[in-house]
Amino acid sequence: MATLYHFKYKQIYKIRSGNIMHLSYQYSKKNIKELCGVRRSSSGHEVLPVFYDVDPSDVRNQTGSFGETFARYEKELIDAEIDDEKKKEWMEKVKSWKLALREVANLAGIVLQNQANGYEAKFIQEIVKEVEHKLKNAILYISRHLVGMDSLVENIVSWVQYSSSSEDILVICGMGGIGKTTIAKFVYNLNFQRLEGSCFLASVKEKSQQPNGLVNLQAQFLSKCGIENLIDRCLISIDEDSNLMMHELLQEMGKQVVDQESPKDPGRRSRLWCPKDSFVVLKDKKGTKAIEGLMLDMHMYKVDAFNAKRSYLNFIYSESSGEADFNYDTFSKMDRLRLLKLNYARLGGCSENFAEGLRWLCWHGFPLKYIPFDLPLENLVFLDMSYNKLEHIWTGNKILNLSHSLWLLKTPNSKGLPNLERLILAGCVSFFEVGDTIGNLERLVLLNLTNCKSLRKFPNICMLKLLQTLVLDGCLNIGEFPKNLKNMESLKALNTDGLTINQLTSTRRDHVKPILKNPQHIRVSFPHSLVSLNLPNCNLSDNDFPLDFSNLSMLKELDLSFNHFLNLP
Repeated sequence: MATLYHFKYKQIYKIRSGNIMHLSYQYSKKNIKELCGVRRSSSGHEVLPVFYDVDPSDVRNQTGSFGETFARYEKELIDAEIDDEKKKEWMEKVKSWKLALREVANLAGIVLQNQANGYEAKFIQEIVKEVEHKLKNAILYISRHLVGMDSLVENIVSWVQYSSSSEDILVICGMGGIGKTTIAKFVYNLNFQRLEGSCFLASVKEKSQQPNGLVNLQAQFLSKCGIENLIDRCLISIDEDSNLMMHELLQEMGKQVVDQESPKDPGRRSRLWCPKDSFVVLKDKKGTKAIEGLMLDMHMYKVDAFNAKRSYLNFIYSESSGEADFNYDTFSKMDRLRLLKLNYARLGGCSENFAEGLRWLCWHGFPLKYIPFDLPLENLVFLDMSYNKLEHIWTGNKILNLSHSLWLLKTPNSKGLPNLERLILAGCVSFFEVGDTIGNLERLVLLNLTNCKSLRKFPNICMLKLLQTLVLDGCLNIGEFPKNLKNMESLKALNTDGLTINQLTSTRRDHVKPILKNPQHIRVSFPHSLVSLNLPNCNLSDNDFPLDFSNLSMLKELDLSFNHFLNLP
């Protein structure tokens, strides 16, 4: 890794791994302290100081204009501290900062006045060339005493450098041990610096035959090429919710690659993405240990598109004792199964024979009132049981989605969910209570209760120190707004679409909406950590605007649409 420090009058810029951040002495103690960790010999970093309109000696000795700014900052830090012991600590820290500046300034760097005759454009080009050289200086090891290598690779190098096509493939054939890999490394070392992107994957055949071999090779390849490169080529994208999305053509290519693993026997493929293939494999019990992912949606076998809505309603209100589609032991041979989509399927038999190594399970339309206690789900990270008949839930790991659980009345008991990070209960129309034990979910970062229209009881959740997103859109009958919300220092996003002014300011716990008598005396304070605040349809007006925005310095998104005020407070 290479780190580039850019010293300018009064400021420091840091360029690292292609990203540029502006680090100012006046505003960030952390960024100055980071200089103390710069040690080329111990950390393996390549450090390149860039001196723009400042003399290296001024940085080294904290003199001149650079020194004046540093001295003012030093004085502000020390004079602001009242405690004598802490003041001494600051004095020691400042000494270490000065030493770090001296060490960095002593490194061989680039000075504007000494490079490119002071022209900025040429100066920037010199910096880019130097950084590229340092970042790409990753030569593959080959023996220094090779004989006759130049003559062997001369034609290959000529072909690589002057090929008219950007998608040519060269294959080097021969028996093992004659030097094919050595020739490939030699050619790579001669050409990788002139290419936009390069990656050397060795021993592909051997690695691909190992467990998760192809996946590991793909990860290595992607880490070499970089996600940004794939985005530039429109092969992948990142949506507004930070989800990584793959282009359809790339998806189809991947599916075709998987199909070729075993064209005639789907049960021997690593991934069964086609529901028809999955159905046949499960029906005929032809699953093998090769299967790592399986996708199945039984809706396509039971209804057509026109009757889908009616079928769902029939499913919800029908008895749970319908005939099983498959048995649990159908999955017993799939030792490597990690990802399973099993929508609207009914399983029978002994549930302890279910796949033990599952990490991701999507089972929409789960037909039982309870999850069997002997169902081996302890390794799950993601569990999605939307549109189910559950009345009680006892398990889950990091992500639990129980959206549209029509018979679920209250939040799960937290004793079985010690590691839960995301809890999604959107559209649970019978859900009326968030239990007090939710405060025990210490790792919870997201709580989504969208359109829980029967929800009335909402406890104090200020003990959820890590909660970042709280969604209460459409909770029209909630008795009162969560108390002490301003103390939740990690909360970044709050959505309360449809909550009225009375609900935002209420302190009563009965089920009757309170009447707000003196709204000007009541203020709802939000945590200073908020980045997104959405309060549409909250019946806010100029006369009863109880919201305090004065401390929201980090706020980037504010939605107050469909309210009745004319002026912001």
